Amino acid sequence: MVYYENKIANYIKNTNHHVRYRVTPIFRNVELVARGVRMEAQSIEDDEISFDVYIFNIQPGYKINYLTGSSQKN
Repeated sequence: MVYYENKIANYIKNTNHHVRYRVTPIFRNVELVARGVRMEAQSIEDDEISFDVYIFNIQPGYKINYLTGSSQKN
């Protein structure tokens, strides 16, 4: 996620252009923790920034219980 956030921040800093940006958490049923997020971005003045990606909510070495919100180290 940081890669895409930095890409947008650097673009805005270097060009002073605008970016339409949206992040949507994706849940299954009644889970308390999102399985991931959908990140969308499009630069307004040009097409330099344009992406629509899904980023999984995982952490190597940890097991996440998305239903309860708990996690434990493997």
